[in-house]
Amino acid sequence: MGAGEGGGLSMNDSVSALLGVLRSVLAYLGRERHLKLVDLDDQELTELLEPYAKAISGYLASLSVADRQTFRGHRGVQGVTTRQRRMQQAIKSAFPKYDPPGLEDFLRNEKAETNKQARELLDEVELVLQSTIVEDLKQQYGQEDAGWWFKGVPSTVRKDVSTRLEEDAGSRGARECYFTLINYRAIMTYNWDLFGVIFGYGKKNVGKDRGTEWIKELNDFRNVVMHVSSGVHISVEDLDKIKDYHSWLKNRIENPEAPENDSVAADGNLE
Repeated sequence: MGAGEGGGLSMNDSVSALLGVLRSVLAYLGRERHLKLVDLDDQELTELLEPYAKAISGYLASLSVADRQTFRGHRGVQGVTTRQRRMQQAIKSAFPKYDPPGLEDFLRNEKAETNKQARELLDEVELVLQSTIVEDLKQQYGQEDAGWWFKGVPSTVRKDVSTRLEEDAGSRGARECYFTLINYRAIMTYNWDLFGVIFGYGKKNVGKDRGTEWIKELNDFRNVVMHVSSGVHISVEDLDKIKDYHSWLKNRIENPEAPENDSVAADGNLE
């Protein structure tokens, strides 16, 4: 595929990354097997390297189109390093003793950085949803609790929010400060005629369940970044997905009347 769509593995940066991985594998084999690799003939060396090559090829073959674009998007010296570390990580998953210098630090730093960025983006998403949804409910049903709260918010959400507010003694502030992402999804689907045109993610006239699936996905990501002790972290690919949702949402809020081809399709790509 070369430089064409879906390609990039045979381009300069990827070749450099592959050579770096090869160097690390040769160094590992020399230490682990106590071999003088220079003494092996071509066939012996090929057989020795084949399992590691298969680990890399398996990883690369598993990438989606979007993942391939992300992989290819890593440019320059830092990009070469990132591509190299991705492939080394795949090898380490298959061969735990393989531990090239710098890989552990790279993964640890990446984990801290992706979680930090993800949390900041998710916080912004929540604030945007809070201000937009509450404001629209008050405009639609009235400023008083008898209006927006009781007419615009489903009873299950009202009970959920009221419980948290009581347990927290209202320290966060008003009721809307206790909404969760899943609460926002319930409010959207409950008022789909009001919110569907703005928050329906996907093609025109998407249904309310499918159109709000993005909120459930973001909530799953939030559960990861809010529980750092679990040792799980947001991958670079997932962070890119969060960025896409964040960008799409800002565009929909700023341009609610924009034509459908200015929104994001269900596959996450701009239409």
